[in-house]
Amino acid sequence: MCVIWCVPDFLSQFISSNNRYLSMRKCLFVLLFITSFSTQAASSAAMCSLLFSVRLKPQVELPGVSDKWKHCALSCLLARRCGAEDSFLLGIIKELADTVGPGNAEWADLQADLNGVTLWLIGMGKTDQMCKDQCLSIYPNPLLENACHLPSTPSL
Repeated sequence: MCVIWCVPDFLSQFISSNNRYLSMRKCLFVLLFITSFSTQAASSAAMCSLLFSVRLKPQVELPGVSDKWKHCALSCLLARRCGAEDSFLLGIIKELADTVGPGNAEWADLQADLNGVTLWLIGMGKTDQMCKDQCLSIYPNPLLENACHLPSTPSL
């Protein structure tokens, strides 16, 4: 497999100083799931999404954006690079890993992943910026949505 040399770098991305044991356990769960595929092609394709997710995550880890926007945008970005099935599969694996690790597994996260993949499939995510913009229209910025609105000045 041509991506083996990248795995140690990938592992270091998952290991946090806060909770090394749970982070390593989550990472090993994901790697075990990927290597359980029956064909080399499927395993390589899933590894594509896994490696690109580490590289693309900083593009969606922005202050003030919703968690669902992050899922949507990252899934769309991954679908552009690795295909729809592999992108959505990684979303499923991530939620499964959240059930055994420190994350918060939610069905709504999978729906946001599916929305991101769908944007790419229907041609509304042809560029990275289109993916981000379209996901923002589905999942608006919570800071703007919940902003305090001042009352209008009464007319005299």
